[in-house]
Amino acid sequence: MKQFVEIQKFDQWYIWVLPIFALGLWTFAFIKQIIFQIPVGDRPASDLEIMLIGLIPISIIALFRFIKLTTEIDSNLLSVCLFPFCSKKVSIASIESIKFITYKFLGFGCRLGTEYGTVFNVKGNQGFQILTKNGDRFLVGTQKSDEIQALCAKLGINIINSDRNIKM
Repeated sequence: MKQFVEIQKFDQWYIWVLPIFALGLWTFAFIKQIIFQIPVGDRPASDLEIMLIGLIPISIIALFRFIKLTTEIDSNLLSVCLFPFCSKKVSIASIESIKFITYKFLGFGCRLGTEYGTVFNVKGNQGFQILTKNGDRFLVGTQKSDEIQALCAKLGINIINSDRNIKM
């Protein structure tokens, strides 16, 4: 039974501005050139090129719509999945310690080779860094640090140098 589940998506407005703007421009070009047969610009693209160019903003919007970061914790397993790209599963028994931190912008997605190890993040600046008994490190962005911290304390996971206080 899952004791904690958090699903985060790209819902920040600034993520969506550029692809939606590009889709709007493409829609204008599509309607003008393909429907009304009025060439766009001095050297217009072919109708096929116009249609293929439209796949770019549509694909980006679809990708952002379906990307999600799912964090699940139960008494035996911590699972992080940045769908559809990467995932990580760690048994609770193999966790050496957990540190709850506020970090500067690290980028979005699955980031490798940062000072925190692998980073799974879709928004915000709150997260928890896991250090496993075999030395692996990874950081997971979260919007529910207090709930996870309380659950980790309940599960007996060693919480170190946390810059956040438990609210129970």
